[in-house]
Amino acid sequence: LIARLKSKRLKNKVLLNFSKKELIVDLYDRISNNSSFKVVLATSFLKEDDPLANLFEKNSYPVYRGDDISIIDRMLRLAFIEKASSIFRVTGDNPFTDPYLMNEMSKMLNKYSLDYVRVNNAPFGVSAELFSTKYLWKLYLKLESTEYSEYLSWYVLNDKDVKMGSIDIVTERKTNINLSVDYEKDFQDCKKLLLKIDKDFSEITLNDILKNISVLKEINLDSEIKLPKGNQIKLINYLKNFKDKTSFVREKIVVK
Repeated sequence: LIARLKSKRLKNKVLLNFSKKELIVDLYDRISNNSSFKVVLATSFLKEDDPLANLFEKNSYPVYRGDDISIIDRMLRLAFIEKASSIFRVTGDNPFTDPYLMNEMSKMLNKYSLDYVRVNNAPFGVSAELFSTKYLWKLYLKLESTEYSEYLSWYVLNDKDVKMGSIDIVTERKTNINLSVDYEKDFQDCKKLLLKIDKDFSEITLNDILKNISVLKEINLDSEIKLPKGNQIKLINYLKNFKDKTSFVREKIVVK
């Protein structure tokens, strides 16, 4: 779980009360209760992130504290400590991250010895990214600077040699909806969906999300998203580039 407390748009957002507990703790429980993965909070060593680390330590949940800027350094160091052959990047402000999809991604990566696995056509904030540790090292060595390593997926997109796996969600329901918390409105939207589903948070499935997601508005696909070095790209083009990128293997999951 990649998380820090530096957000200025919504202060201490991962510590806000979400379902039964703090958002980041609810997310930890959601993944831990529905998968065999070891879930670890990966935050920084800065004093400003003490409350986050202390919260996990109080709950006897695993914490790793590392570089405050370089996400890839944090991930690689944690993978080394855990002797992990692969590692998920789960953003701590994505409470609806789906452990079922994570399980399917892990199966795909291991079955085909892939470098990287992603999910297409899911609501934003529902899917994680899965990297083989070996490939993450290759990315690390290619980077001019680790300052922009939060944009790891962009570097994957532009890597012609990556052995990538894609899981495509097939559904007639809305998917261009944001469930990642950056602003107060995002948080309220996630709470609204949570109340609409009216089910134990840890047991909420992708089907539950898609069946009820119509209570939220779709995002503008022509909006610009940030890239390294201050560059930008239209969201619709970013998503299309990943959808069109050649994958070593593609699988479909149908959600009615």
